Amino acid sequence: MKTHALSPACTRCGFKQKIRGFAMRNKDSRAITTNMQIVPLNRELDESVFSEALPIIEKPHGDNTEQTLQVDLLDAKYPIYIDFDLAPKIAKFLKNNSLEDRALIVSDKHLAARYGYCLHSKLQQEGLKSHYHELCGGKGNKTIFEALKIIEVLEKNNFSRDATLIGLGGGVVGDIAGLVASLWYRGMNLVHIPSTLIAMIDSSVGGKCAVNFGKTINALGAYHHPIANFVDLRLLQDLPDREFNSGMAEIIKCALIGDQKFFDYLISHKKKIRSRDQLAVRKIIQRTIELKERHVAGDIREGGKRLLLNFGHTLGHAIEMSTQGTEENLRHGEGVSLGMVAILNICERYFGLQKDLVKEVKGLLEYFHLPICFESKEYGFCRGPLLNTCMKMVLRDKKRKDGELRLILLEQIGGAYVKSCSDSDILEYGFESVISA
Repeated sequence: MKTHALSPACTRCGFKQKIRGFAMRNKDSRAITTNMQIVPLNRELDESVFSEALPIIEKPHGDNTEQTLQVDLLDAKYPIYIDFDLAPKIAKFLKNNSLEDRALIVSDKHLAARYGYCLHSKLQQEGLKSHYHELCGGKGNKTIFEALKIIEVLEKNNFSRDATLIGLGGGVVGDIAGLVASLWYRGMNLVHIPSTLIAMIDSSVGGKCAVNFGKTINALGAYHHPIANFVDLRLLQDLPDREFNSGMAEIIKCALIGDQKFFDYLISHKKKIRSRDQLAVRKIIQRTIELKERHVAGDIREGGKRLLLNFGHTLGHAIEMSTQGTEENLRHGEGVSLGMVAILNICERYFGLQKDLVKEVKGLLEYFHLPICFESKEYGFCRGPLLNTCMKMVLRDKKRKDGELRLILLEQIGGAYVKSCSDSDILEYGFESVISA
């Protein structure tokens, strides 16, 4: 492998459907439209910042605390509820909208005491027959074997496809629950209750669900949309800082590929966001969901504009998997952060991206304690072998076409584009710019 001069930035970072069995009867559905857009919940949230908006389905008596966004894709329509303490609403939603009164909660075991058991109780209070299954939400458990354990529960308890599977947890739980729901009798009802910031803005729109196999990320998967998503902001209150910051990487990514005004908002409100100001956090969640829907609509299977959502993922996934030993060294968002920086460095060196923009993005990532580079020895690797592993991993990327990688590049904020790449020098430079000895 050739070596290239390291970017000056690479110093030590200081970072260690029509759905069977589902009859929608939403009494507040009068504001639903055919295209998803987002309106800020409160007018004082600088409404002028964002030009596109989604109608809000307001609560009765003028109570605007709860917000409902309506997703409308080619093959699926479903609501996303955003509020605090949504367990009672989830129970009522299933009672009023599901044709079968049975549900299986698949929960991250760490959420059992503070949310899972409460939800289980609320479902039973509404007359639903609720079953409960726990799993560990760690990356190492994102396997077909964990999915099969849930399928065994469904089979043992004679669940039909008209029953509902509820995924309560982060991205791993959401992926496994979604895959199981897609497989059981070719598709059962699915409800997401994401518990991390990255899951709230990533699993809310798109329908992708997958598990890893061997060294390949998301090798076994499907597309299966939920009947509803419930974003309970209460779950963010005691989310560890590292997990919150990991989610910020995906939010920054969506701003970079989709909206200069949103990126400016992240810059100007970064202190409020990092301190988890409720209004600011609610705003960035809803805007990120809208931006993701814009790229997903009409391109469910990543044939075109949806590919742009993989900005930073191609190289980031390779780094994430290559550094994963017995421990999870990098969170998904941290890998995406490194992948974005690697691509930005490539864009600056080979495609003329402005240096000041690259510097500004790196500064924002660092503000949220996200890595922009790292030392290979930090995770017990030698640089040369680690770079070789990263190159091997990236060449297995799912977005390959005709033997070439499809990289998502950036010419300006809001100006992402796809470029086929077969030049190993470019890829090597990207990895070398973020990995030092």
